[in-house]
Amino acid sequence: MHLPDGVLSPAVWIAAAGASGASLALALRETRSATRGIARSPGETGSPAGIGTTATLAAFVFAAQSFQIPIPGGASAHLLGGSLLTAALGPARAVCAMASVFAVQALAFHDGGIAALGANLWNGGIVPSAVTSAMIAFMPPRSTSRMRALMAGGGAVLGVFLGSLFCAFEIGLSGAAALPVALAAIAGIHLWVALVEGVLTAALVGALFGARQFTADPGAGRGSARLSLPILVASAALATAIAASQFSAGSPDGLERASAQLGISATAPEPEREELGGAVPTLAGASLAAVALAIGIAWRRPASSAP
Repeated sequence: MHLPDGVLSPAVWIAAAGASGASLALALRETRSATRGIARSPGETGSPAGIGTTATLAAFVFAAQSFQIPIPGGASAHLLGGSLLTAALGPARAVCAMASVFAVQALAFHDGGIAALGANLWNGGIVPSAVTSAMIAFMPPRSTSRMRALMAGGGAVLGVFLGSLFCAFEIGLSGAAALPVALAAIAGIHLWVALVEGVLTAALVGALFGARQFTADPGAGRGSARLSLPILVASAALATAIAASQFSAGSPDGLERASAQLGISATAPEPEREELGGAVPTLAGASLAAVALAIGIAWRRPASSAP
């Protein structure tokens, strides 16, 4: 759900930017409070909330979004990642991480408009994160990793579908298409997108929380146990970026397909899909740079600090 500039009216994208900006400000304040040990949100209990883990998972989501899966209707879907990050990091750090992912995509890769950045972050990052956080909050205190994965997957399905409805309302309120028509076109395709997101999220959360080093005590030293997750995610980010260049679907994503049905453009000024192979080294390099910085920070931080 990367809307380009020119689709939303000024009133709509300004309102969306304000909502996303306020949410991001709250997330940053909560993140600083948690880092200093002043406060910690309920959704982050038991989550690895360190800066190293946040950066590596954000890098993984950044790379994984390049990999597209065919869905019915001649479209494709890819991981958005907001629910995955929420289950792993808590809602505050997840929103911060998703904001960085959407900003890099818009500024460096022209994937989504600059003015539409607030709307894209709200639809694809904040709404799924909020829904997933609410679902995880209903889990018993000592839930299994399987239960967390199922709740995160369910939150991903509901969150992505609700985000697509927000996208349809934004298009309708902007006058780019009639609201009932926009809702029918976008919701119909994004039901499949939401199901793909749910399956991927449940599988990835189950794998992450099934790993002992991911749920271990944050203060358990600064050796290989602390670095195993960043190295694992770094490898996954690089492998995902390479796989994306070889096996990604050539069909348009859900929003592009729906926009074609509505007679509006959701691609300009995004790069042509055949240029993906040339962008992979840059994408992988950006991912690995973030991971390298995270590993360096994690290695230098004292053992008593957050992971």
